[in-house]
Amino acid sequence: MNILKNLFPNMQLQKEYPIKPENKKSLIERKVYDMKYIEDTFTVFESDKSIQELRSKCHKLDYFSFEFNDDSKVLDFGLGVGQNTMWAKNKYGFDINKGLYPQLKEKGFIMFNTTEEIPNNFFDEILVSQVLEHLDNPMETLKMLNTKLKVGGKIRIVVPNLVYDLYYQNNINQDYDSGHLFGWSHRELNHLLNRCGFHNIHNALIYKRGEVKLKFISYVSLQLYRLLTKITGRITGDLDVFVVSEKVQH
Repeated sequence: MNILKNLFPNMQLQKEYPIKPENKKSLIERKVYDMKYIEDTFTVFESDKSIQELRSKCHKLDYFSFEFNDDSKVLDFGLGVGQNTMWAKNKYGFDINKGLYPQLKEKGFIMFNTTEEIPNNFFDEILVSQVLEHLDNPMETLKMLNTKLKVGGKIRIVVPNLVYDLYYQNNINQDYDSGHLFGWSHRELNHLLNRCGFHNIHNALIYKRGEVKLKFISYVSLQLYRLLTKITGRITGDLDVFVVSEKVQH
């Protein structure tokens, strides 16, 4: 337990506070997703390319080890700095932060400025990682993304678990401040995807914690690094819900 405290000194139960008036504003009013948000969230990955490359390797294994063809056309929807799919051969992206587009294009992504520009019935794979919980209308977004997939194409969804960490359970403002509007278990997410025209084919839980602080272990063994981050995630209760669903012919 002392090891975990040294690794994660800020992991503690928080007091409950009344919701502040400024937290009641809409996401647009609070500009949650401006460039400052991106800098706060992704600076560590951009400043240390080894972390970005390491996460890219791990996310490929976590998100794409199940039934993936290397020649697939992959759309990363809400891709941030692109660390989830920068390894893909045929990669496309969309994000509301257009300030990221120059660096994403340098990484080889073909970027779309609007969802209307994204072609219909075109993609073999769509990744939606840590995005759905931020959206005002996730069902509408999933129905839109269904039109972008070929029949038989797969959508891969990664979302935080509904009650994934004691820190977030006990700090009633934290998830709202970070823009998390929803949380799902597999049951609810499976049902939502069914309602949007998908057939669910794979469910998993992804445990991980200490990806940055345990980086030095990856120099010895990627397998050992992944094992230790997963064990640490299990101990701390830090996990994501992962679902793979397929577009079906209606």
